[in-house]
Amino acid sequence: MKRYLNRNAACAIVLSLLLLIMGCGTQNLPQVSPYNAVYSNLVDRQSQEVLRAALEDAGVQKTYVDVLLESVAKYNDAVGSILPVKNGFEVFTINSASVYDADKLKKKWKKEYNGLTGRKNCRITAYEAMGSLISYDSSFEMTEPLLLVEIEDSTVFQSKADIAKFSVLFNGIETYEDIGAALQAEQVIEYWSQAGIDFSKSNKISLISIWFNGSDLYNNDNERYILHCGHAAVLIYTENDGVLLLEKLDYNFPYQLIKFPSEELALKYIVEFNCGEIKDSAIIPIVFVNDQLLRTENDRLVY
Repeated sequence: MKRYLNRNAACAIVLSLLLLIMGCGTQNLPQVSPYNAVYSNLVDRQSQEVLRAALEDAGVQKTYVDVLLESVAKYNDAVGSILPVKNGFEVFTINSASVYDADKLKKKWKKEYNGLTGRKNCRITAYEAMGSLISYDSSFEMTEPLLLVEIEDSTVFQSKADIAKFSVLFNGIETYEDIGAALQAEQVIEYWSQAGIDFSKSNKISLISIWFNGSDLYNNDNERYILHCGHAAVLIYTENDGVLLLEKLDYNFPYQLIKFPSEELALKYIVEFNCGEIKDSAIIPIVFVNDQLLRTENDRLVY
């Protein structure tokens, strides 16, 4: 599998960039999609079955696939009527004009379920998709839980065992303010090694994790800096070098299943969507495919 492209980019989250729909279907895409890609919001049965078949072919346990698709169905039952792709796949591109209305989506969920508990975000979605293929040292003890808020909502997990594995995999890592991307990456790799995180069962599916260095998100003193996983997604490898990318950009935003003709184009999208030109190397995100770092040159991400 190819892992990298050859153009320079630096990273900073730009979550305001979302999707613009331009036409539909899978033909003649190069004229309208920079990634030659199509996507679905997984509202219809056909697109859900595409995801199920790909996950099961990748070796994901059926119970995990069932839980993920139950999550998809629950979300789309609440908000599916206002999603841009209600059936099949449509042309995928990026534009600064957002087609997702976060406030409207949030209100739809809250009205249907009379609250905001039980919602899934990018990390939980990625874990549901491939958590069964990731292992860790169950005797590993975190010195301090530095997770984001989802761990407080136990309704999104199926068992205490899943909470424990999820917590270890995505726990924040205490760091320093003025270190570059290469040293940040070393800290993530060292932490995963100590925790016994193992992706070796996942040869047909990969976890994409993007780690950011920022002031302490968990205490009010803001004296510590924490490496935290700001975005996660899953790549599923299909025949003829094609890939599917499954992601959920935020608690409020819908599920996306994007078909790319190659891993290179999928990684190009990941970097371009989550990255922008910045000058401060201390806050450059680092991007992993499983435990393999997308390489850097002069402390800048290269893809």
